[in-house]
Amino acid sequence: MKKTLLLLFCLPALSLFSQNVNSARITVFKPGDEGVKTITKKDSLAGHDHNCLKWNYSLLVRGVFLINWEFRIRGNLTAELGLGLTYRDFVFEFTHGGLDGGAGGSSISWGESVGNPGVSFCAEGGIRYYLSGFDNFEGIYVAGTLSYRPYSFPHSSDIALYGGTLVPGYDFLDGQFKIGYQATGYYTDFTYDFYVGVGYRNATLNYYAQSTNPVNGQFIGVPQTTTEGFPQFLMGMKIGYSF
Repeated sequence: MKKTLLLLFCLPALSLFSQNVNSARITVFKPGDEGVKTITKKDSLAGHDHNCLKWNYSLLVRGVFLINWEFRIRGNLTAELGLGLTYRDFVFEFTHGGLDGGAGGSSISWGESVGNPGVSFCAEGGIRYYLSGFDNFEGIYVAGTLSYRPYSFPHSSDIALYGGTLVPGYDFLDGQFKIGYQATGYYTDFTYDFYVGVGYRNATLNYYAQSTNPVNGQFIGVPQTTTEGFPQFLMGMKIGYSF
């Protein structure tokens, strides 16, 4: 009787021991295994956005409406292309010839005689390198850019007055070096880009220089095309959206 009772008490324990043995699993970790990895929002976004469209609104004071497209090439390297429209650069005209003609002793006039300016296409392209690594277009960067902006005055009264075919205007070919910082909004894809830099501008000017006819003493306009180069200080801001 005692042996029977002892056997009845031992059977449940033996059954539980058998289940534990059958359900046991041995996991072997190898070098490099990290187990369960928690992915943060920053980790999930890193390297996700490869394109960014931006508007350089600071160039409006130079008569330029420019849209930029930045895209990742590889590593910390991106490229930035720009396409836009030019209207009239009052800052350049005031410092190089004057809006009334003759400022600083120059014979160039960007006054009323040039009439309404025409709208022209402008373009730029460059390479950008993020110093601290690529992280969705955010961080400190250095960039080199080549820019071309033409401005023209096809309705100038000087063309008819002097019987010429030269269209007054000016165009710029700029080489630029910039350093800046681009940030993204908190939990958004909007970007804010601020930069400073230096550049060298090669300007081509088309205009009619006033002169006097030696025969009859009347004023005449002589078509002129001149070039000049000068350094620049650059500063600007862009807003954009990355995707």
